[in-house]
Amino acid sequence: MNTSVSSLSLRQRLRALPVFPEIFPPFEAGDGGWPEDPAEAFVAWLETAVDRQVVEPHAATLSTADAHGAVSARTLILKDIVDNGWQFATHLDTRKVEDIEENPRAALTFYWPEVGRQVSVRGRVVRLDDETSAADYRQRPLAGTDVDPDWKAFAVVADYVEFWQASTDRAHRRIAYSREDESQPFERTDVDPRM
Repeated sequence: MNTSVSSLSLRQRLRALPVFPEIFPPFEAGDGGWPEDPAEAFVAWLETAVDRQVVEPHAATLSTADAHGAVSARTLILKDIVDNGWQFATHLDTRKVEDIEENPRAALTFYWPEVGRQVSVRGRVVRLDDETSAADYRQRPLAGTDVDPDWKAFAVVADYVEFWQASTDRAHRRIAYSREDESQPFERTDVDPRM
């Protein structure tokens, strides 16, 4: 197989694929503009994604790294947001839990191509209490009343949340919320689109 011809053909096919919609929603988080709380801004964007019939808008890619820096990623479902903790749940015998135990920091990425938007959430990961884990397990389809003791809820407690929106002129827009410490309020800044 001639790899250069194959690669060129694939490159051309990839470049020809559509990427974003023709019309984007306004770069804001609701009628009041950008709130002080990134969770509130996220919910506004999530609601827009739901209204625009984005497929599985609550799905996110969770990226983790082990103690040696080996990165892995997988897609999961957002369960809730409480106190700037983006919640998910999983079995304890998974690679993501191994990574979290070795390196308790992670990132979540939500991508909504139908509206040309993505949101990245970065922070420390905490294991939630057994009551929250049990309640989540019982809400799963066909779960019944018994609770799997290895099913646990976690949360990415955000210290950085970035909102990104595509633009037809490729001058994509980004705004970020960041804080040095979880006891501090978030600061909101415009981000250079080239970064």
